[in-house]
Amino acid sequence: MNRVSVTGVLGALLFLTPACSEANSAAGIYAVDITPTIDGIIASRSVDVELPPEARTFIQTNFSKLFEKTTFELKNDQTFTGTQENPEGETSTATGIWSEAAGTITISTTHEDGEEKTSTQTGTYKDGILILEAEQDGQKMRLHLKKKDS
Repeated sequence: MNRVSVTGVLGALLFLTPACSEANSAAGIYAVDITPTIDGIIASRSVDVELPPEARTFIQTNFSKLFEKTTFELKNDQTFTGTQENPEGETSTATGIWSEAAGTITISTTHEDGEEKTSTQTGTYKDGILILEAEQDGQKMRLHLKKKDS
C-alpha cells in the first residue's frame, strides 16, 4: 500500500458533508483507531479464506506504522485537513469541506498534496467516533477515527 492511496482514502473519507446547523459536534481532531480499522480491512478482503495468525499480525504491524502519524481535523468552519506521515517520513495532506446531518458525515476532498482533486466519502459520527467508508481500486475500506479532544 502506498502513501498516495492512503491519503486519497483519508481525503475522500473526510471531505464532503452537508452543512451542519448545530454546533458542529463532530468538529475536532481525530486519530485512526487502529484495531477496528484493521479488523475492517481484513474483513473486507475479497478472498473468503481465514487468515493465519501470523498474517494478521503482519497486517496489524504494517498498518499500525502507516496510520500512527495520521491525523484528521474537522474544523468549525466546515473545512477539513487530513495529514499522513508514512514510515519513511514523507508527508501527504488532503483538504476540503465537510458537513454533518443527523449523524451522517460527508467529506469532500478538493486538494491532495497541493493539487486539485475531487472525491467524496460519507460516514457516521457518534460519541467521538467517526467512521468513514471509501472504495479505492475496487477495494472497500472503513476507517475508524477517534476524537482526540472532547
